[in-house]
Amino acid sequence: MTKDSDINIHSHDGVDDPSVLDHRAMVKEQAATWLIRIGENNLLPDEVTSLRQWVGRSDFHREYFIQLSQNWDDMAVLQELAILFAVPRADTALNSKQAVQHSGWSFFMGKFNFPRFAIAASVVFCTFALMLMGRPAVDVQQMTLHTAVGEQRIAKLDDGSVLTMNTDSEITVDYSGDNRIVRLSRGEVNFNVSKDPHRPFIVYAGDGLVWAVGTAFNVRVEDGSVDLTVTEGRVKVYTGISPSAPLPILNANVEIGRSNSGASNTNNDILSVQNNEAFVKAGEVLQYSQVIAQRDKILADQVLNKLAWQHGALIFKGETLEQAVVEISRYTDKQLEIIDPSIKNKKVGGHYKTDDIDGLLRTMGQSFGIHIAYLDSGVIHLSSK
Repeated sequence: MTKDSDINIHSHDGVDDPSVLDHRAMVKEQAATWLIRIGENNLLPDEVTSLRQWVGRSDFHREYFIQLSQNWDDMAVLQELAILFAVPRADTALNSKQAVQHSGWSFFMGKFNFPRFAIAASVVFCTFALMLMGRPAVDVQQMTLHTAVGEQRIAKLDDGSVLTMNTDSEITVDYSGDNRIVRLSRGEVNFNVSKDPHRPFIVYAGDGLVWAVGTAFNVRVEDGSVDLTVTEGRVKVYTGISPSAPLPILNANVEIGRSNSGASNTNNDILSVQNNEAFVKAGEVLQYSQVIAQRDKILADQVLNKLAWQHGALIFKGETLEQAVVEISRYTDKQLEIIDPSIKNKKVGGHYKTDDIDGLLRTMGQSFGIHIAYLDSGVIHLSSK
């Protein structure tokens, strides 16, 4: 590493002082050396401190380092810069507008894939440059995501966790510090959580929370009630807790995973006396509001039916028409009304697409003798034929 001069080098526009030019040449050489070392991942902890001090030594140090970093065609270097200067890592950012707001996350919108490298690199660089220049950067560790009615979205977080959002859903994600917190304010989200015992994954929903380390589960909020389905591993549920309350203390390694002896904690599998805490494992469903209402086992085919929305499908197997209409209504802006009480309890079935509600209604009407009437007001009336 070239030794840095003790002389601060300031920008002198229009001044061709040979000594200043020599110092600038030296700074440029040092900047390139730093970037090479970063790319080789050879920086020791004391060198990281030295780099930060070097960057802050003068405007020219900082500005040239930013300029050179911008043209450095190495994603690994840009990612390492983001880490060194306390900017979250941008593995992938697929939508340029959202990338500027949410760098540090990778997004997959529907089925569309956007160019990855250039956007991700520019996002990391821009945020990194703002940090170096002392300007307030957007807090990229916190963000809000939502889906419109009928829309579904997959979001991949920077720890590898994958969130699949269903129709008309909204979440706020907080990955600052040691937090991995998601607040589900409405709708339904499927969580596939990357395991990290040191950073529990916490989902606030309704009047409680779901605490996980590394597992897969589905959470749906509807009319103040929360429906939880666990498909992998196990989670712990706490009810009667608001999003602003302090987190409960939980030994995640022992209680959610397995004890030190390797035996599962079966004693904790039962509901607490107050019905406000419970462990839920794969193949179980739980409903809660202020307290836990019930917990049951669920068959594999029932799980597939319940989570078919992830594949753009609705599956009915003997539900009443009234129950089916509640589900169908989640995927359309139109208002569905059963105006004939005699058909409310009619059993319906079939596989339907969530992105073709008109086709769904037409097929259902033909199959089960239901008359579908579209009104100018946007209301759809269902009655017997």
